[in-house]
Amino acid sequence: MRSSRVPIAMLLFFCVSCDPGETTTVYDTGVFFDLDQVVVDDGSSDDGAMLFDDDLVEPSDEDALFGDDPGIADIDTVAPVCPDDMAEVGNICVDRYEASRGNAKVDSAGDNETVARSVAGVLPWMVNPMTADALNKFKAACAAAGKHLCSVGEWMAACEGPEKRVYHFGGTFDREICNCVDTFCDDFCAEHNIAVCNTEANCGYDYESFHVMPTGSFSDCTAGDGLFDVNGNVWEVVDNGSGGFLIKGGAFNCAGAADRLKCSFSAGWTELYAGFRCCKGR
Repeated sequence: MRSSRVPIAMLLFFCVSCDPGETTTVYDTGVFFDLDQVVVDDGSSDDGAMLFDDDLVEPSDEDALFGDDPGIADIDTVAPVCPDDMAEVGNICVDRYEASRGNAKVDSAGDNETVARSVAGVLPWMVNPMTADALNKFKAACAAAGKHLCSVGEWMAACEGPEKRVYHFGGTFDREICNCVDTFCDDFCAEHNIAVCNTEANCGYDYESFHVMPTGSFSDCTAGDGLFDVNGNVWEVVDNGSGGFLIKGGAFNCAGAADRLKCSFSAGWTELYAGFRCCKGR
């Protein structure tokens, strides 16, 4: 049972089916952790998939997938620190928390979509389904905050770190570290006096116990770098540099959490709860 659970209001969501398709990407992020290095983006990548306007597109070459990855800071522009609501990830700054709307609260996602905020203790900004219109809103909200929607490379660098971690929080999956479909199974059993409790993969569907949580609720869902909920809670949309997007990080309601929370996993469907976070060059 998760001992660090925060006693706050929760929203319940019934199961949204998850497409079994997936894409896995392995490539140079373009983000440098050694600030003495010269930034070189050779564009190398494995084939993947990009999403735009609810369509899954298989690109014919790497440039079609990633294009000119936006937001990678030139080494000559590196500043000593990042804003308080962002964490340093090599030569970039990344929002500490999943984006929230301007008037979001602990029990409400709000409706003010003017500026994206990076704060703890509020419900994250999320949409379902993910669309091209939502992508434009995400980008505009980041721009209004003086940032940009994190690119594929920036998000991957934040998730993997220089160690190339499997998950942001480490190399071994634990259903209680970040908010996933199976996180609250044992809590449900305890609350309902269920003696023999199922805590296996996808147990959350048995008990309908999965739900979104306010930002930063999981204190261990981090690599100790100041970033929280990179895996789980809501999917995170990232800019693919070609006018479309990829969907990364896993979410609170999707089956197969051990796979879908991996840094390398990209969702191949748009009927999901999608959020985002913002980045900027240092």
